Amino acid sequence: MEKSFLASKIQGLLIFVLLIMQSVFLTNYQHFIMLPVRAPILGAGRRKFNKKDYLANLSMPSYRECRRLTSPIYVALMQELLEDGCFTTAKHFNALVIKEQQLFHGALISRRAFTKPEFLLGLYDNCKMAEKLGKQKNGQLLCSRLLLQCILICEKFRKEFHWVLCEIARIMAGICEHLMAHPNGSEETLCQIFQRCAQIAAKDISETMKYLKLAFKLAEGANWTTLVGTRGKDQVLKLTSAVIAESLIEITLKLARNTAHKQPDQAAKLAEEALVILSNGNWNENRLLFINVYLDLASFLIKGGKYRQASSTINHISKSMLSCSPNDKNYVEAWSRYSCLKGQCYNRTDQKYLALTSHYESLRLSTENDMKHLQIEALLDAADVYIALGVSQSRMAKKCLKQKLLQFILRFDSLARLEGLLRTILEYELREVLDMIDGEASGCDSSLRGTGSWDDGAQLGCCTYRTTLISMNRHDKMAFDF
Repeated sequence: MEKSFLASKIQGLLIFVLLIMQSVFLTNYQHFIMLPVRAPILGAGRRKFNKKDYLANLSMPSYRECRRLTSPIYVALMQELLEDGCFTTAKHFNALVIKEQQLFHGALISRRAFTKPEFLLGLYDNCKMAEKLGKQKNGQLLCSRLLLQCILICEKFRKEFHWVLCEIARIMAGICEHLMAHPNGSEETLCQIFQRCAQIAAKDISETMKYLKLAFKLAEGANWTTLVGTRGKDQVLKLTSAVIAESLIEITLKLARNTAHKQPDQAAKLAEEALVILSNGNWNENRLLFINVYLDLASFLIKGGKYRQASSTINHISKSMLSCSPNDKNYVEAWSRYSCLKGQCYNRTDQKYLALTSHYESLRLSTENDMKHLQIEALLDAADVYIALGVSQSRMAKKCLKQKLLQFILRFDSLARLEGLLRTILEYELREVLDMIDGEASGCDSSLRGTGSWDDGAQLGCCTYRTTLISMNRHDKMAFDF
């Protein structure tokens, strides 16, 4: 029994050893002869060929990359936009490509966008993603941020592609106007876009006003804040609505000043619009801006011949002016303008001596602080008053015109007004000569007798002056002998 038990144990142990040896042998044999392992075949086990599954396994991005490398980049990008259904982006992209070709062939630009791949592809990707998100139900916020990112990318390459920046700003502003109907939380980003567009279109006053009005509409009543001032120096945190309001008022007044010479009534309306914007803010914080708006309004009313309204406008800010010191550098110019405009109102309402007092106060302030343009204005206004007082004051009028005026007159746009004053002085002097001729040589048959009107007499005497004034170089010294 014991022998049979040992024999079975030995037999089992031998079988176990043989199995281990067999497995080791087979493994080493397969390694040395490198038996091929069959890979699974695509579509194996399927009865029919499925084209959709086959196309789904293709690498589409690699195909697009190959197309970008083998065909013109603009053609490849346009094809991708059409394939992805971004038709708005494709339309604007095509217009930009056409304009770039025209500018390049006209030698107006020296570099094209495809020479800077990081600029072109960065702008392309942001625009395409913005349109895709804009079509979604709640994608307006991300869409507006991507549009802002497009402007920031163009600003980074402003020196090389400034024309692209201008065009992109115009396109983005148009898109954002449509997004304003359903902002869905993107109001602040849209406001930032309109502010950027206003800065880019600074040379076009009407476009700048349009963008600032849209930005102010979004920011009014909101608690958004903006850092104002030089980066790292004197930066102040202000309400975004207040910053936009100040910019809008300044650009409105700039437009009003440009139209004041031909359309003073339209300029006065623009100044009133600026007052409406200013009335929504705090006058104590914007006291200087508040005063300047009223002074501009009074100036436009005087040019339009509405002297009573101009006087009431000047009187309206008299309390605010009294609270400001003329010795304060921030308010010196405002004080000089205030005195000058007050003198003009006195002059038009037949209060000549009060007008002279105001003009000399304006002249004193402008002379002490070296403000040449206000100095010229005060001297011209004083000469105007002396001429209105009659021939007896013509010498004082000449003195005002000569005193520190002629050396600066060519620097400023006052030639038309100076010519009018000189024509008036010459008219007075010519009439004195004609009166003398009538008194001393009444029996003489002279062609000058009866020549008492400006049109047929004094104008002839002014012809030489006018021709000389126009032909003189701006750098020449002007001298008049009266």
